[in-house]
Amino acid sequence: MVPFARTAALLLASLILGGASAAAATAPDAAPERPFRSVRFVYLVSADRPVRSDFRDAVAAAAVTVQRFYAEQLGGPTFTLGDPVVEIALSDKPAAWFYTHDPGNGSTLWGHDNGLAEVRRLLGAGHGQDFIWVIYSDGPGDQGAGGGGVCVMPEDDLLGLVGRHPTQKDPRRWVYGMAHELGHALGLSHPADLAAAPNAIMGAGFYTCFPDRCELTPDDLALLRHSPFIRPAGAAARPPRTLAVYTYDGGRFERVDDGGRVRWLERGSGGGRFTFDQAAASKRGFLLYDPSRGLHLRIPRAGGQSAISSDGGVTWRDLYVVTPARPPAN
Repeated sequence: MVPFARTAALLLASLILGGASAAAATAPDAAPERPFRSVRFVYLVSADRPVRSDFRDAVAAAAVTVQRFYAEQLGGPTFTLGDPVVEIALSDKPAAWFYTHDPGNGSTLWGHDNGLAEVRRLLGAGHGQDFIWVIYSDGPGDQGAGGGGVCVMPEDDLLGLVGRHPTQKDPRRWVYGMAHELGHALGLSHPADLAAAPNAIMGAGFYTCFPDRCELTPDDLALLRHSPFIRPAGAAARPPRTLAVYTYDGGRFERVDDGGRVRWLERGSGGGRFTFDQAAASKRGFLLYDPSRGLHLRIPRAGGQSAISSDGGVTWRDLYVVTPARPPAN
């Protein structure tokens, strides 16, 4: 039997969807349309747990606070939220499954991997897509993790956000924990020298410096200003227009017009995806740069041997043989 709270949540979801059936509320094609390149916050409810409105509301309030924090640090631009801010995904797995089922990775990542797999099944989540996914699972764990467009947090963080964590009772510490994991999902790393950046949100700052002294480092800010998920308030993102395609064995590069700015997307056949700025263009080819990884690529315009450099272009090594292909109709 479906608990009453879960039945009510399904009914509410169907009303939000404009009369869609309750059973379809968690199907990927039944989700309401989301702004392109927005951050999607998901409250993942286990089969043996009730839907808690206090958890949902706390995640939504924290998301707005974190959005404002990023805007303040970046001088205005920030990420875009959906409406509603928090989506509810109803799992058919019990809470314990998320932190006891071994999906084939280290045990500290079981909650992350299982939570992502379940939201992928229910809502189509995944790495390297057109959304950032911030997933809160009510599975009984204490290991959160983020990276590559996704972060997953356990019940520990939900309890923290509502002020019911057994040891760290200030919800603000958990709000800035959200800012930290979202930073990883956006491509930010821990500072190389933690002692030199004591207030860094990507270091230990979210433990010790909330709410007034947390900050993004200059390196963080530089990387975020290149992110397609960060833009001025009210500015709508539109899908990029493909200008050219270069294929290689195992993937392809796409040269795209992204709102008047030329970028390159690399899509691997295994689902990996990377974004590059176009640093230069000539009759011979293109110079690409990925600031998050410090990599330069050379792509010959007519096709042929591409090359990669990890030392600012001082030395190069062969990468892929690329072949021009017809771009899709835009």
